Amino acid sequence: MLRCAEIPGILLIGAGHALHALAAFVHSVVDQDLRLQRPDHVVHVHTSGTTGKALHLWISKECWEREYAFRQLHRSWGGIDIGDRIATIAGHPVVPMDRTSPPFWRENWAENQLIFSSQHITPENLKYYAEKLNQFQPELLHGYPSSLYLIALYLNSEGIYTIKPKVVFTHSESLLYYQRELLENVFSCKVYNWYGNTEMVANIVECEAGNLHVKLEHSIIEIIRSDGQPARPGEIGELICTGFGNYATPLIRYRVGDTVIPSDSVCPCGRSGPLIEKIIQCPPAMWFQTFMGNINLDVSLHDLDDGLVFFGSS
Repeated sequence: MLRCAEIPGILLIGAGHALHALAAFVHSVVDQDLRLQRPDHVVHVHTSGTTGKALHLWISKECWEREYAFRQLHRSWGGIDIGDRIATIAGHPVVPMDRTSPPFWRENWAENQLIFSSQHITPENLKYYAEKLNQFQPELLHGYPSSLYLIALYLNSEGIYTIKPKVVFTHSESLLYYQRELLENVFSCKVYNWYGNTEMVANIVECEAGNLHVKLEHSIIEIIRSDGQPARPGEIGELICTGFGNYATPLIRYRVGDTVIPSDSVCPCGRSGPLIEKIIQCPPAMWFQTFMGNINLDVSLHDLDDGLVFFGSS
């Protein structure tokens, strides 16, 4: 085991091409300084633990600010400026879980944002979501693909096409072909996909040409096959990430748990950085507790290619 001389406390496993992925985070001396001497400059967060045990770590204030800057840079690709109206439909616990009547949303006045609860999307409540979105008329519609898709399904079934954002941005889940198609049809705008994570060690973003760009100024990502070798274009590989921004908990060659397929194409948008053909965030089988009951979502790589999903109620 080698110790990085420049930054005491950070551990590297192995050396050169024999480096092994770091399976858990490591604390540095900087970490101790931030947590003990500047406790107001760090925030404790944890991952979902979808692919294993949840990881608890500290995020510095500067890292949050940096992530916001990268987020706004990507949104600007879709014509969104700071201060534009934003509607977010994701996993934020903005209202009590036992609430049965609206509002199912809260205002974030600082960012001109309306934050909707994804946990309260039911057949009975969808009309309230539609009414509020129509009243608010967001310029950016942003959230989980699954949540946005349910809203779009309702709007399409009711013939409501009056909600006209400039763009739709999705995150946190794999964006499937049929979801993108419906969202673009219902909202009459382009859908941009964004990939990041709680640990803030990767940033892969879609441009207006529809290609996924690795933001090398954000972090280093390696794409490693199951045999430990770098994935070639068209091959599936696991993301191994090293973040640049968080000195509170540095993560070096960290296994995120997601897989991607690299591409050797050149994007016509002219932006630099390697391209990714596909991001595969969901494991082969996932169970969801929804208003439709227990749903088994079995998604294979073939399904992702064709935009097909097979559902089976339990």
